[in-house]
Amino acid sequence: MSEKEPVARSIRLAWRAVVIAYIIEGFSSVGALVINEIMPAPNDGGEWIELFNEAQTSVDIKNWRLTDASDNHSLLASRDRVIGPGSYLIMAEDSATAEKLDLDSTTIILVPADWSPLNNEGDHLWLADAGGLVADQIEYGSDAGRVAGRSWERIDAHSPGLEHDNWGPCADFNGHTAGRANSLIPLAGHIKATVSVSPNPFNPYRGEVTVISFSLPAAVSRLTVYIYDAAGRRVGKPAVNIPAGSRSPLLTWDGRDDNDDLLPIGRYIVYAEAVDERSGKVHSTRCTVVLADRLK
Repeated sequence: MSEKEPVARSIRLAWRAVVIAYIIEGFSSVGALVINEIMPAPNDGGEWIELFNEAQTSVDIKNWRLTDASDNHSLLASRDRVIGPGSYLIMAEDSATAEKLDLDSTTIILVPADWSPLNNEGDHLWLADAGGLVADQIEYGSDAGRVAGRSWERIDAHSPGLEHDNWGPCADFNGHTAGRANSLIPLAGHIKATVSVSPNPFNPYRGEVTVISFSLPAAVSRLTVYIYDAAGRRVGKPAVNIPAGSRSPLLTWDGRDDNDDLLPIGRYIVYAEAVDERSGKVHSTRCTVVLADRLK
């Protein structure tokens, strides 16, 4: 072995390290921005798409494009536009739609001049940077636009957008979570179905309400909540077959029955039942709530 060979080998290894570091950094920055939520079937206003920067670094979206399966292109920005870490960007069909979303000042709003309508029957969307490198892509079916006014949410920003099980209907009562954290979140290990109420007891005769919260072992489900009295009679139904995530939405109960009459003081059972949208498995749980004396 000549004296030059170890030197040459060291140079090759150094260059290899530089190339690998460049590739890793490139993928890290490009993959930071994801398609996080879409509204293909609005019932008030136009369509919109939410992007989310899930990385710890900023992303400049100058000359980035969104493309659908019909090869329609929407240019995000023609000038420098930086999306900070943990920030949201809303691409709206028009300015009126953006105004109706009532977004806070931290959310970036874009109204592309070449908006391409979202296909309610399903579509494939690609998000690419200025060099044409794909940062993210998603595929959705007709179920995304099944309910007008309810958005289609990504469950885990770190998991592929092409996975159908990584998406579901928004569980927020507003029908969307534009510019804020999604209502659907990944399951964290083994979760047991539970339901709780607070405050408990509460006094509806003074206008108090109790908040019903729960934890479910399903990322996407349909939730029904009933109220039963001590004799086992159903007296209320705060929710019937509504979209739900593993911890959303939060429900309220004002101590009234199905006829909107205040119920007598005493103990009641809150019964929650959720049907997993993926497996069809039924999860049920219950807890006790007390209506306080009207004189207290």
